[in-house]
Amino acid sequence: MKFRKRLLLIFTAGCICSQSGCAENQSEQLYVSFYGIGETGNPQSLQELLCYEPENPDFQELEALYISGTQFQQYLWDGTVMEGTVSSGEDGRLLMQYEDFTVSEKSADRPDDYKEAQERSLRLYISEANETGGLICMYPSGQFLIHPDADGWKSSAYMAEWSTVPLYQRGGYLVTEQTEYTLSGTAPEEDFSLSCDGGLSALTFSSDGTWTEDGTPGGFWELSEDRHLLAAFSKWDEGGTEVMLLYVDFASGEVHIPIYMQHDKLLDAFHPQAS
Repeated sequence: MKFRKRLLLIFTAGCICSQSGCAENQSEQLYVSFYGIGETGNPQSLQELLCYEPENPDFQELEALYISGTQFQQYLWDGTVMEGTVSSGEDGRLLMQYEDFTVSEKSADRPDDYKEAQERSLRLYISEANETGGLICMYPSGQFLIHPDADGWKSSAYMAEWSTVPLYQRGGYLVTEQTEYTLSGTAPEEDFSLSCDGGLSALTFSSDGTWTEDGTPGGFWELSEDRHLLAAFSKWDEGGTEVMLLYVDFASGEVHIPIYMQHDKLLDAFHPQAS
């Protein structure tokens, strides 16, 4: 498969409005990152991804984004909490403005030069994000690996980089832009394709649940119940399966990369940890 090797640790859910309510009608929303699932679970199929619910969620591990009115708190995997304001832009965009951060308690015993370097990096990311209204995150490509054993994600298989990306609200998802894939097709009940490399290559998805890459069999695919999250599975090796996950909109032809999903069912568990 001709996918870029960057990180996407994935967390998804189906029937978003029935599970968490539509974001537009709520003053308080809780989102969890698609990265976080890799630290806390090992889903083997799209259905497991859709139904995953942690018993005792740790919102640093889930990399939560909490929005209350115009205020937000962003929880990073290392325990850092970032705060600021959020407003609405055009086409469902959320404009983030970072104001402050609290460095993780895990850094308390680190050397002073380490903590100073960490704070300098955070201030740099904040400055870059505030120039554009972007989100500070690890930019994903849509590709990850799942394994059939209890060890979870094979982190050595990933590469990742910090970035500040535009953030858009699409129903119960927060997504960011991508430029690699273009959708051709108007309904998942019919054959559709994702062209890439400027049209030189194509992933074709057949109505029988299989897909090919430039005519070569690739594997099978599934679509979430809300018809927006597309998962393309292929055999990686004896130890696991390669998956690409994208946000697709057959009505508009949009293809985005999912960053967060709304999961307001965890608000009751979130508030005691945040207080």
